[in-house]
Amino acid sequence: MLKTTAIIVYTVMLFAQACFAGSITPDSSKMSPGQDNSAAPFAAGYTEWDQCPGRTISDDVRKHYEQLNSRPSPVLLNTEEYFDWRFMGGVTAVKDQGDCGSCWDFAAVAACESAVKIADSVEWDLSEQQVIDCNASGYGCSGGWEEAAYELFINYGAIEEDCYPYSASDGHPCDQDTCVAMIKMEDYVYVQNDENAIKNEILNSPVVSGMTIHNDFNWYCYYGGGNGLDHAIVLVGWDDNECNGNGAWIVKNSLGMYWGDLGYFYLPYGSCGVGNYTNRPVYESRLPELVFAPGELSFVLEPGGIVSENLSISNTGTGDLYYRFRLFDIEQPPQPLVWLDIDNDCGRVIPSESGGVIFTCSAGDYPEGSYQGVVELYCNDPESVHVDIPVTMNITTGSGISNDEIPLQIAMSPNYPNPFNQSTIIQYSLPREEHVRIVIYDMLGRKIDLLTESRQSAGYHEVTWNASDNAVGIYFYQIRAGDFSDTKKMLLLK
Repeated sequence: MLKTTAIIVYTVMLFAQACFAGSITPDSSKMSPGQDNSAAPFAAGYTEWDQCPGRTISDDVRKHYEQLNSRPSPVLLNTEEYFDWRFMGGVTAVKDQGDCGSCWDFAAVAACESAVKIADSVEWDLSEQQVIDCNASGYGCSGGWEEAAYELFINYGAIEEDCYPYSASDGHPCDQDTCVAMIKMEDYVYVQNDENAIKNEILNSPVVSGMTIHNDFNWYCYYGGGNGLDHAIVLVGWDDNECNGNGAWIVKNSLGMYWGDLGYFYLPYGSCGVGNYTNRPVYESRLPELVFAPGELSFVLEPGGIVSENLSISNTGTGDLYYRFRLFDIEQPPQPLVWLDIDNDCGRVIPSESGGVIFTCSAGDYPEGSYQGVVELYCNDPESVHVDIPVTMNITTGSGISNDEIPLQIAMSPNYPNPFNQSTIIQYSLPREEHVRIVIYDMLGRKIDLLTESRQSAGYHEVTWNASDNAVGIYFYQIRAGDFSDTKKMLLLK
């Protein structure tokens, strides 16, 4: 989706570059507002280079790269002289790691954000602090290796910055279970230290690499030696005409947008050890899609009474749906809703499946009246990250409803769950004894199944339809009870 659009943008960029040959120079007259072309310390917060702990590479990883680097150079898949994900919607905002040696973390998270944005056209601001607090290797502000972030995002998932904000410090307990995993990465690959190999990987999405830092570093075309272990960076593209025609990587840094070229810089091929220990996170597009019912919760009960209601949650997308509920009192914000309880405040729904939660409303010692609250549904559907579900409790003498009482009218509730897989429940109420007939029809109006046809007593009833032998699609269920008739729609998924 995004890569197709990128081809058009990329062609326009090649034309634009030809018109403005000469490229960028560190001349202050050509700098954007906020750029800094000084040779001042490279990493804000570090006064000496040896205070930047950088990347921690194990012996096993080093040996793997040694074997990888012994391979011959691969064929270059794109021979164009210029490629830049910044102008093709493939990067997210530049961030600032602050006074913490978490460059490995910021680079890994930035690469994951880019991979997801390229695949899904969705821009997430993922949490670096989650990685520091929760990675299994114990890496933090004293350096680390990007693989620890990838493993966390593969096994647990990545959560939002808003839910787990960055503190530029380590030593905190892991608190990720209070949030929702927004995306899950699929894998990661090591990349050979070869110009063609790195360019080929960048065509998929930006890659993480490293560099050696120097006290006199300048963000534009600095030449220096090193092994690439001091500082983790993200390569988002290349320009073969930069740096006097010697070529350079277009690099995203983690020192804020007021450093360098709005947070980016240009590093000549091979300079400062760039290319060593390069890697790329792998993401496969699998977007969840939330469907829930009912759209609001309303409880009517006697003083001191208790009433429960189901809320169905379905996933019609292609990726796992992760959700969490939070209950708030509108009249006393941001206080929790003490008169409403939930049997399970978080969960997961796999594609084409349904789940649900039970909300229980307790009148307790509240006097008669109407009370309002909000159920916040927080999930990883990018179209419905935060959904507010209104909830009302009405306490009235003589109007409470319980399963032991006689209903006031004939009614049929929406089936639960809906959409559903294999089976769903249809509930209905009878204020008096009636002859009841419930029939299932397909989209063409053909009778598919007869669920019940019998004389039934007054009260609350339910019937289950097992649709395991039926095709995926829309169906209708109709109830007839005396003079009453009602038809509703449901969706079968598999």
